[in-house]
Amino acid sequence: MTRIAAAIAAIALVATPVFAQHVAEIEATDEQRTLIDAAIGVFGCELREDTIVEWEEDAGIFEVDDTICAFGQYDIKLDADYNIRSLTFDGPIDAMGAPAIMATPAEIEAIAAVLSHLGCEINPEAGVEKETADMYELDDVACSNGQFDIKMDGFFTIMTMTRD
Repeated sequence: MTRIAAAIAAIALVATPVFAQHVAEIEATDEQRTLIDAAIGVFGCELREDTIVEWEEDAGIFEVDDTICAFGQYDIKLDADYNIRSLTFDGPIDAMGAPAIMATPAEIEAIAAVLSHLGCEINPEAGVEKETADMYELDDVACSNGQFDIKMDGFFTIMTMTRD
């Protein structure tokens, strides 16, 4: 029984590094980053120096995390020929200060009308950010009973209202 356990342990030790190496992601080279930057530039996106770009060998794709685009922050996947396969919305801003996607004047007017029924006003300094295509985020909203952070859906229904 001890020999069987030792054999299993030996196989596990030998197989584990091979498996880990097989699924590992490989950091893109400078040349690959240049080609990726050109490919995503078509969509108004750009790589920053700190943008993580990895080649996922098993999937045959490059994965670009937290890419700054003119219309928000995205995770982007490209194939081996640098064709964009997907863009996944990753938020209106990131820690590096990518520009937020702000609500239009008509959307702000509709939101202000809803808030006025609650005795609340939009903080003009914070504005109204579009967290997703159908979700609004309002920071530091002044209400008659305190200050709140509010999230509203695309129909201007309050989804959350949290005391600030």
